[in-house]
Amino acid sequence: MEKYRVIFQNSLDAMMILNPSDLSIEEVNKQALELLKEPKALLLQEEVKKALQKAIQERKQQVIEINDQEKRSLVLHLELIELEHHQHLFMVIKDVTIIQKTVSEKTADLKLAIETLHKSNQLKSDFVSMVSHEIRNPLSVLKSTLGVLENTKLSVKKRSEILHIMSRHIDQMIAIANDLLDISKIEAGIMHYHLEKISVYRLFRTMLHHFDHLSKESGVEISFQCDRSHCIYADELKTEQVMANLINNAFKATPKGGKITLSSKLVDGFLEISVSDTGCGIAAEKMDLLFKRFVRITDAQHHMKGTGLGLSIAKSLVEAQGGKILATSELGKGATFQFTLPATAIPIVVLVDEDMEFSEKLSHYLEEEGYKMKQCHSAFRGIEECQEAKPNLVILNMELSDLSGIECMNRLKEVPVLKDLPFIFLSDQKIEKIDQGKREKLKEMPVVYKKNWEKELLSILKKQVQTLVQRQVREVSDHE
Repeated sequence: MEKYRVIFQNSLDAMMILNPSDLSIEEVNKQALELLKEPKALLLQEEVKKALQKAIQERKQQVIEINDQEKRSLVLHLELIELEHHQHLFMVIKDVTIIQKTVSEKTADLKLAIETLHKSNQLKSDFVSMVSHEIRNPLSVLKSTLGVLENTKLSVKKRSEILHIMSRHIDQMIAIANDLLDISKIEAGIMHYHLEKISVYRLFRTMLHHFDHLSKESGVEISFQCDRSHCIYADELKTEQVMANLINNAFKATPKGGKITLSSKLVDGFLEISVSDTGCGIAAEKMDLLFKRFVRITDAQHHMKGTGLGLSIAKSLVEAQGGKILATSELGKGATFQFTLPATAIPIVVLVDEDMEFSEKLSHYLEEEGYKMKQCHSAFRGIEECQEAKPNLVILNMELSDLSGIECMNRLKEVPVLKDLPFIFLSDQKIEKIDQGKREKLKEMPVVYKKNWEKELLSILKKQVQTLVQRQVREVSDHE
């Protein structure tokens, strides 16, 4: 009996041994005491009494499930056993509350997954139908207009109008194809991002230029408010795509006489870019659907054309670059879409050139491109300015009166904080005519012929600043 008692007391299951004659407790192991606190209370339950009597009478194991006073689900295994010529009622108690809860949760999750799958399949079916409709419509228009063009008696003006209609419908089909291509790349995880420093001021100007014709055609004013110093670290083409999608949607929702405003502000190391309109707004119950795939927000008054993928693609593009996108709206009072991207400081460029007219022209051009310019008209003044401003890059004329451009660069590199400063050299001569000795000293430094600066300088400048920004980002990441 003693060996059974050791096994009984050390079992991981909660157990009790009862006297079958009066159902009194003979022994309780420590697991049962921890589980039940008051074992006698369990035996007072009518359902337990009946099961115990049945186990004695039928001499068969009984299994029942009950709820105790703490509303836990307990499974009881009851069996009449014989140990050393004495009969005992043996009870094993298992708490299955957690198991049942887990099963219930998993069942609910499974039901939700099945419902979501059904909805997804329905959405995809609706999407295929909608895309077919969106493609068939412009194709039908193209077919009919081609027939009209065959009429040789058309005036030049009428022919031009028809060609404009055809061009617009071709653009619609290209947009659909681009959406489908983008979503397939995003789902496959093969969308590539070319991160660089971007001037938001220049980005906004590009958007205004792009939508100028639509603004005049629709009678909707578009404007922007932006600090010239605002810059982001992002993929320029992808960011333009996000902006274009939001602005295009704003035009669709805004009636003649309305306004669309682009703006930006710094928030905790990110730049928050907003597209606000005074259009029809979005109903509260539809806000959660905005960034879902295959969903178009429509109502009786406003039928939005397109694939319903634009905002979903915009969300993926923003989040892949470390940002977030959200929307706020009130029906009848317009909407505001905001997205954030990592902010960077505006690049500071020191220009050292004795030609004041050229310096002014180049500085104005680069400021429009989003750079902060510092003009200096002598090598020594350039050295002083670099030590004060700590620029991101220096543009140096090779032929300066007080010091040569190469000597100026060497002196700047002696300053510890400027030793990694990138340089671009300007030359009054064509590259092939520069003295061989000077070219060897320059090594791989970029040199731009001044008369061709507009063709070469900006692309070189972008590469230099991008390399610098990427180095700074790596340094920050390593520090973290």
